Amino acid sequence: MSTLAKKSLRVGIRAILWLVAILGCVITAGAVTDLYMILVGGAHPGDVIYLDELAPTAYQASIELVRGVCFIAVAALAPSIARFLWRRFRNDETPTWI
Repeated sequence: MSTLAKKSLRVGIRAILWLVAILGCVITAGAVTDLYMILVGGAHPGDVIYLDELAPTAYQASIELVRGVCFIAVAALAPSIARFLWRRFRNDETPTWI
Protein backbone atom coordinates (compact mmCIF):
# COMPACT_ATOMS: atom_id res chain seq x y z
CA MET A 1 0.00 0.00 0.00
CA SER A 2 1.45 3.36 -0.95
CA THR A 3 2.08 6.13 1.53
CA LEU A 4 -0.62 8.31 0.00
CA ALA A 5 -3.18 5.50 0.25
CA LYS A 6 -2.27 4.88 3.89
CA LYS A 7 -2.62 8.56 4.71
CA SER A 8 -5.95 8.76 2.89
CA LEU A 9 -7.20 5.71 4.77
CA ARG A 10 -6.16 7.21 8.10
CA VAL A 11 -7.88 10.51 7.31
CA GLY A 12 -11.03 8.70 6.18
CA ILE A 13 -11.19 6.57 9.32
CA ARG A 14 -10.68 9.58 11.56
CA ALA A 15 -13.39 11.51 9.71
CA ILE A 16 -15.84 8.65 10.19
CA LEU A 17 -14.99 8.44 13.90
CA TRP A 18 -15.54 12.19 14.27
CA LEU A 19 -18.94 11.88 12.59
CA VAL A 20 -19.89 9.05 14.97
CA ALA A 21 -18.80 11.18 17.94
CA ILE A 22 -20.80 14.18 16.70
CA LEU A 23 -23.85 11.96 16.19
CA GLY A 24 -23.43 10.70 19.76
CA CYS A 25 -23.25 14.27 21.05
CA VAL A 26 -26.45 15.23 19.22
CA ILE A 27 -28.30 12.18 20.53
CA THR A 28 -27.01 12.80 24.06
CA ALA A 29 -28.01 16.47 24.00
CA GLY A 30 -31.52 15.64 22.85
CA ALA A 31 -31.90 12.91 25.45
CA VAL A 32 -30.64 15.14 28.27
CA THR A 33 -33.11 17.84 27.23
CA ASP A 34 -36.01 15.40 27.15
CA LEU A 35 -35.02 13.81 30.44
CA TYR A 36 -34.70 17.21 32.11
CA MET A 37 -38.13 18.32 30.93
CA ILE A 38 -39.71 15.12 32.17
CA LEU A 39 -37.96 14.97 35.55
CA VAL A 40 -38.49 18.66 36.39
CA GLY A 41 -42.15 18.40 35.48
CA GLY A 42 -42.23 20.73 32.49
CA ALA A 43 -43.64 17.98 30.30
CA HIS A 44 -45.45 14.75 30.97
CA PRO A 45 -45.11 11.64 28.80
CA GLY A 46 -47.37 12.09 25.79
CA ASP A 47 -47.35 15.91 25.80
CA VAL A 48 -46.28 17.67 22.61
CA ILE A 49 -42.77 19.03 23.16
CA TYR A 50 -41.58 19.69 19.60
CA LEU A 51 -43.49 20.19 16.38
CA ASP A 52 -44.28 16.55 15.71
CA GLU A 53 -42.80 14.81 18.74
CA LEU A 54 -44.41 13.67 21.95
CA ALA A 55 -42.55 13.62 25.25
CA PRO A 56 -41.09 10.19 25.95
CA THR A 57 -41.19 8.41 29.27
CA ALA A 58 -38.20 8.73 31.59
CA TYR A 59 -37.20 5.18 30.67
CA GLN A 60 -37.17 5.94 26.94
CA ALA A 61 -35.18 9.15 27.47
CA SER A 62 -32.66 7.22 29.59
CA ILE A 63 -32.26 4.64 26.82
CA GLU A 64 -31.56 7.44 24.32
CA LEU A 65 -29.02 8.94 26.71
CA VAL A 66 -27.19 5.62 27.03
CA ARG A 67 -27.27 5.18 23.25
CA GLY A 68 -25.66 8.59 22.70
CA VAL A 69 -22.96 7.95 25.30
CA CYS A 70 -22.21 4.58 23.66
CA PHE A 71 -21.69 6.27 20.29
CA ILE A 72 -19.23 8.68 21.90
CA ALA A 73 -17.42 5.85 23.69
CA VAL A 74 -17.11 3.78 20.51
CA ALA A 75 -15.66 6.75 18.63
CA ALA A 76 -13.18 7.44 21.43
CA LEU A 77 -12.06 3.85 22.00
CA ALA A 78 -12.00 2.52 18.42
CA PRO A 79 -8.40 3.57 17.63
CA SER A 80 -7.07 1.98 20.82
CA ILE A 81 -8.98 -1.23 20.22
CA ALA A 82 -7.76 -1.36 16.60
CA ARG A 83 -4.14 -1.00 17.73
CA PHE A 84 -4.58 -3.68 20.37
CA LEU A 85 -6.13 -6.13 17.92
CA TRP A 86 -3.45 -5.38 15.33
CA ARG A 87 -0.70 -6.22 17.84
CA ARG A 88 -2.54 -9.25 19.15
CA PHE A 89 -3.12 -10.95 15.83
CA ARG A 90 -0.09 -9.77 13.88
CA ASN A 91 2.56 -10.03 16.63
CA ASP A 92 4.25 -7.04 15.03
CA GLU A 93 4.59 -3.39 15.81
CA THR A 94 1.60 -1.25 15.08
CA PRO A 95 1.88 0.45 11.71
CA THR A 96 1.88 4.21 11.78
CA TRP A 97 -1.22 4.52 9.62
CA ILE A 98 -3.63 3.00 12.21
